[in-house]
Amino acid sequence: MSDTVAFRYAKVFHSLAQGSPDLNEIVAEVALITQVYQTSKEFEKGFMERKDIPLSHKIAILEKIIQKKLVDPTSLFLSFLEYKKRLAILEQILYFFDEFQKESNNILEVELTKSVGLRENFEEELKKVLERKYSKKIKLVVKENKSLIGGFLLKIGDVFYDLSIRGRLASYESISI
Repeated sequence: MSDTVAFRYAKVFHSLAQGSPDLNEIVAEVALITQVYQTSKEFEKGFMERKDIPLSHKIAILEKIIQKKLVDPTSLFLSFLEYKKRLAILEQILYFFDEFQKESNNILEVELTKSVGLRENFEEELKKVLERKYSKKIKLVVKENKSLIGGFLLKIGDVFYDLSIRGRLASYESISI
């Protein structure tokens, strides 16, 4: 249920941001705040929903961490979330906001997990192929996995492709059985 609620709040925030002259600032702030959630255990453990700390102090602490003053639309949205008692789902709201932003910019995020030693221009070639196939700009998130003997894994949305040697061997084993 919280995903549905977060989705709705993110959709509203994204719509408001699209009409704002501060759009680029808002997008940058969302990225910075998301990074804070990913790197700070205090935020992960519920700092924003603590009732004993006033919102103005929370925003001041957040601004100090990201080393930037929040633009009005972002701080007003945080105030609105505080009023609605929805700061507990802020991290999910930011995730969905980012997804809406990628969609509005025609960007598809693709996760590539590759083995060590793939040829140098592999990532560029893969990106071009995927851009032609999906007619979108591709944001390639690259991870290296030393346990992969060869090949790569691709995650595009909810679809997972195993083009590793291990994956091919597994598919041959299932066919021969």
